Amino acid sequence: MSEDEHAAWLEGVLADPDRQLLVCELDDAPIGQVRFDRLKEGRFEISVSLAGEARGRGLSSRLIALAVSYLRESSPDAVVEAHVRPGNHRSLAAFQAAGFRQASESAQGGFLILALSAE
Repeated sequence: MSEDEHAAWLEGVLADPDRQLLVCELDDAPIGQVRFDRLKEGRFEISVSLAGEARGRGLSSRLIALAVSYLRESSPDAVVEAHVRPGNHRSLAAFQAAGFRQASESAQGGFLILALSAE
């Protein structure tokens, strides 16, 4: 993706009322991002990306938990779901450590759907 294409994508993300983008920092340095996409009222899909240098340090599940806490400040009854490829063991482990449990399997794309219900 070119710089112009990325800038256009980011502008669209930031303007979308059904999407929230969080930039995550550690010691004042960006280490990743979390995105929430509203699927329907009260239900969101979470997407997480961690910088290569931040991986393998046990940060993912903490990042997920903090992002969900942030979302629930404005949507306390939100159900959050993650769509994860079955072979992505690190991602599955991070979401499970953050309290997500398998809810179903996607008919399209073969993703596992993990969900975290409002508590």
